[in-house]
Amino acid sequence: MGLLMRTFIGIPIPVDLRERIVEIQHLLKGNVKFVEPENLHVTVKFLGEIDENSVENVISNVHVALERFKRFRITLENLGCFPDLKRIRVIWIGVKENKEKLVNLIKEINSVLSGIGFCREKRIEPHVTIGRVKRRDERVVNSVKKIGDVNIGEMFVEKVVLYKSELMPNGPVYTELHRWNI
Repeated sequence: MGLLMRTFIGIPIPVDLRERIVEIQHLLKGNVKFVEPENLHVTVKFLGEIDENSVENVISNVHVALERFKRFRITLENLGCFPDLKRIRVIWIGVKENKEKLVNLIKEINSVLSGIGFCREKRIEPHVTIGRVKRRDERVVNSVKKIGDVNIGEMFVEKVVLYKSELMPNGPVYTELHRWNI
């Protein structure tokens, strides 16, 4: 087994939408650790620690999964949180238009990756994580409620990226390992 890398698959967010998301981040009050603009993405699949051989296997399998998809448009709308408002840990922006197409793409990737030993996601809720909350803070809850329905804009799902994630003292650094164009 070779060197292990922490990896995930995501869909990068265009610069204009990143700027709009940063505006929303500035409206959030309280103890929130924000995701840096260059790290914003729609999460497709967290792979965890994998070696170089597994990276090649992931690349070829995801390529097969994406062959039947053509680029499509989605809208990023509405502020939400996991697990819920009472116990906020993650603040996110959801996908509205063509959400089902995106869910199907994610399911297809999950399906091929489960065939090579990765666990299949039980619940798929496409989203862009914009911040994390360490401990309960009413200011966070109130600002999430106040912002609520927000329309970030539309983007095309036209590429999917395999990222390496290195955890650094100032936050994670993401490096593109492979890009699949749809």
